[in-house]
Amino acid sequence: MRGEFVRGDGLVIPNNITTHGATQILTAAFRGVDPTLHIGLANCNPHPLLNLNQLNEPTIGVNGYARQTISQDDTDWPTIGSLSGEVYFETRPFIFTPTGSGFDKAITRPVIVSHATDVAGLKVVAVGAALAEEIKLLSSTDVALRTFKYRIFAR
Repeated sequence: MRGEFVRGDGLVIPNNITTHGATQILTAAFRGVDPTLHIGLANCNPHPLLNLNQLNEPTIGVNGYARQTISQDDTDWPTIGSLSGEVYFETRPFIFTPTGSGFDKAITRPVIVSHATDVAGLKVVAVGAALAEEIKLLSSTDVALRTFKYRIFAR
């Protein structure tokens, strides 16, 4: 099983699906349990048992930052496609909109987590590879650089 984030400017960001993430995805697929996924931004180093408190996220709710819910429907997962013979599902684009002076910390990668507000616990589903450099998002940051969608492949 593999996935990737796609930034608004077309940059493809490979990811690691964590142990918790694989469990959540397979439970949703084979037991019909809604995984309640949320997309967010972090500044961390990935590993299979990554804890929410290791994400070093911009503080939830500060200056417009919040994890955004990915609903389990065709509104938030509108695209089914094939790339080099691999079938994938893809989310709609999620735009992070800083207000005021922007986010309170620099970010290095997008993440998928399984809780909207928890800040501790093994609830990290997927962690994108690091961007070329840390970025502190501001209201003046190009919208393409603060837009992300997620693509998951059937392989």
